[in-house]
Amino acid sequence: MTTAVRKSAPAQGRRSSVMNFEELIQALIWSPLLHELARAIPEKGPEGRPRKYPEAIVLMFGALARHHRSAAAAEAELFNDSAWQIVRHEWDRFQRATVANPADRVSLPSEGICWHHWKHARDTYLVNDTIIEELLKQFTATSIEMALELGYFDLEEGSLSHPSSTRSIYGDGTEVRSAYRCLARQVEVVDEDTGEVSIRLAAVEPSRPDVARAWIETDQVTGEIYALDAKSGKRLARLPLDREALMSNKYGEYQANQNIVTFHTRNDDASHSRMTLAIGMDESENTEADTAMRLLEQLAASPIGPAIQCVVYDKALRGVHLDRILTEFGYIPVVKVAAAPSTKAEKDARRAAGQEDKLKPKNLPLGSREHTLADGSVCKHLIYATNGQLVEMDWDERGALVQVSRLPVRRQVKKQARERGGRNWGWSVEYEVACPKSAFSFWFTPHSAYGEKETRIAENVRIFPEVHETVDPEFRRLAGRRNDSENSHSQYKETLRHKRSHTLGRNGMLLDALLFFAMENSKNWLRQIGWSKSVELQAS
Repeated sequence: MTTAVRKSAPAQGRRSSVMNFEELIQALIWSPLLHELARAIPEKGPEGRPRKYPEAIVLMFGALARHHRSAAAAEAELFNDSAWQIVRHEWDRFQRATVANPADRVSLPSEGICWHHWKHARDTYLVNDTIIEELLKQFTATSIEMALELGYFDLEEGSLSHPSSTRSIYGDGTEVRSAYRCLARQVEVVDEDTGEVSIRLAAVEPSRPDVARAWIETDQVTGEIYALDAKSGKRLARLPLDREALMSNKYGEYQANQNIVTFHTRNDDASHSRMTLAIGMDESENTEADTAMRLLEQLAASPIGPAIQCVVYDKALRGVHLDRILTEFGYIPVVKVAAAPSTKAEKDARRAAGQEDKLKPKNLPLGSREHTLADGSVCKHLIYATNGQLVEMDWDERGALVQVSRLPVRRQVKKQARERGGRNWGWSVEYEVACPKSAFSFWFTPHSAYGEKETRIAENVRIFPEVHETVDPEFRRLAGRRNDSENSHSQYKETLRHKRSHTLGRNGMLLDALLFFAMENSKNWLRQIGWSKSVELQAS
């Protein structure tokens, strides 16, 4: 059966920008991402039956499972002969364009790939620790190449005082719930005959954490983990829980989940331009900041490392992380300042005044700044950091320290290379103060000094502060990009029925997310670069 296939980019004037099935297959096959991921998978040895489908097609099925919200729905779509013919047609065209020798070209079978092919590949070797690590590295490397092809991270764009949107990265973390409701918990068991109390590992329901649904046992010889029915004692065919999922209090006291962290970039002047650059997963509970810093290390060492100007994230990053971003990576952190801790009396007072949502501002004294007037006298100004913004303080007639209405205005930002003791960069920010006697300016370093272990300055001072947007609009322009990161996570979770992972195990959940973002990158890359250009790039 021969199916006519469109040879141009999606029409610009149509009502919906959502890709149809044919366009989606073109994006997955013609973008380089799935093919580079497939090259990261080791070739099968001589033992056993040879693989029926190329690794890129297997990965494509995993991406389609997220697009159709289940592997069964993806299989039903590809079971349609016309749909599979579209896949075969595009694959043949791709092979002819990229493989010069006809003998080296790989053809697809006439039967469409099924769910069990994907399940076998995923559970047999794709979730292997070594392979999943290589897939993550290859995803980052190829996504960066695709972003550079789109013109992102151009060294000629933007400045430190006004960073370019295409030279900033933004990220966030999101928790994906396990496929099973049950999770492992230690339960006390009382022997009815002797009255002795023992502790056994049990699978419990979140709503009934003290009642065992099954007992979790480990074979002492083989190390195999299995489950016994709590009532009959019979061995169950499979575990009723995902043991690799972590414990967290976010969705309830006994809910299991995994936290996934991603970093992206985009062009604010174009729609469908987001590119996901890196994906990671927390090693243990409440380590999102460590995961984010690990991904930043990878991006800083990549080809786009010298071109990145700022990092947008939420308040999971604190002073110790922000100080490192400034001095080691040389990037400007665009992060809100965490509220100062409040006592119970302060919280009760705000509640009584109807200001429960009003957080206590965080203040840090930064010393005084002096300037000499025309008559030779010295004028002093007391400088504080309030919620990240440098402000001037003074004493009123009652002797209370209050904030002066005039604000130091940021004029320029400078970065100097200083390779010393693990520090690669030093930062200086010039502020101008409109003193009534004589305006003056001063320079300030927004991070700790060399050899200083305290990171209070990085915790309390922001180059682009959240407050006073009319004075410094850069925060408002850049910080809003983090919402797009949350939107990407929301889109991913929309592909999960009941908002639960469709894959068991930490690596399986990470592979699932990786293929979703690989599909999104491929779609946006094809939309931006155009169909004809993608063919030229792959052919070259």
